[in-house]
Amino acid sequence: MIQEINIPTWKWEVIKMDFITGLPRICRQHDSIWVIVDRDTKSAHFLAVKTTDSTEDYAKLYINDIVSLHGVPLSIISHRDRWSNREYHSDLRGHF
Repeated sequence: MIQEINIPTWKWEVIKMDFITGLPRICRQHDSIWVIVDRDTKSAHFLAVKTTDSTEDYAKLYINDIVSLHGVPLSIISHRDRWSNREYHSDLRGHF
């Protein structure tokens, strides 16, 4: 059976995100890097974060640093439980 493959038609329609954790703390106590990559262009944003940040903190950072530049993606791919968390999605919707 042949299945249709959806190909993004515009950059930043489909993004992938993950974390680099376990880093030594730096000046503002950041100890992780949040990596957000456009699936099509492979361009990326690297955001310094703290593992102790709340989901609301991540939602605000995402809106201010990603959505303000690229708009709202059609799809977000992540392999971390944090992004399947209902609290995060509720916080994110609250900021729209």
